[in-house]
Amino acid sequence: MADSGSSDLRQITIGSVIECTFKHEEKFEGTVLAFDNAMNMVALQLAATSVNSKANDILLINLKNCEWHPIESELNEDAEGTTAAAGGSGGGQQPPRVLRKVNITKMNKRLHDNMRKRDDEITAIKNDIPKEARELFNHLQKMYSQVSWSGKNIEILGGVSIGPPYQVGDAKLTGDSTLDLEKIKQQVKTFYNKSGIVSAANGTGQSCESK
Repeated sequence: MADSGSSDLRQITIGSVIECTFKHEEKFEGTVLAFDNAMNMVALQLAATSVNSKANDILLINLKNCEWHPIESELNEDAEGTTAAAGGSGGGQQPPRVLRKVNITKMNKRLHDNMRKRDDEITAIKNDIPKEARELFNHLQKMYSQVSWSGKNIEILGGVSIGPPYQVGDAKLTGDSTLDLEKIKQQVKTFYNKSGIVSAANGTGQSCESK
């Protein structure tokens, strides 16, 4: 989406409130926790989903992909109007907004991980990798720090390769690897069992062929 209707980035400050509108009129309103003008990125803390909830969702948004505008001034006007209607005087000043501390390093890592996951998914689709194999890949990524695609093969920690049709028996050690192959095979079997593909977990029957 073009950002021709968006506001000036200089209007963004920590603690301000902005509304972002994406395609299909999808909107998000939240408090700015962090922003990077050079990358046009902003971290928004959304309102809690329920009155009793103490948790808030935090979104990382690329402002180039949406139209946005600040609404802090609108909120201030509403708050002042409420105070005046209540007959308050002298105490109309609103208390400063309290923000939680933001771990920028952790947020940057999360952004990097999301971008890597997107790139991995694009690579798998381009190589015509079946859905079940892509889901197996995602499962293994949660278990191991280094999981990547090498053509149609899943590479784990640089020492184990799982090729089509991605069954338990397709997990092989590569080179002089000393990794625990049986442990990785168990992870593959666990994935198929949880997915309800028991026959594939046992190395027989259904396999992950391209669909």
